[in-house]
Amino acid sequence: MFAFKIVERRTSALANIVQRFGSRVREALATASEAISNAVVDNDPIT
Repeated sequence: MFAFKIVERRTSALANIVQRFGSRVREALATASEAISNAVVDNDPIT
């Protein structure tokens, strides 16, 4: 039960952060995702 409370608090804290900074978080995740995709494509050997 104690572990569930910790997870619940973390989830609540994350929800508050997303609510406050949602658009910035989404933009950062999209940028990171694009950078990762580009890195994978750049490092993929052509066979």
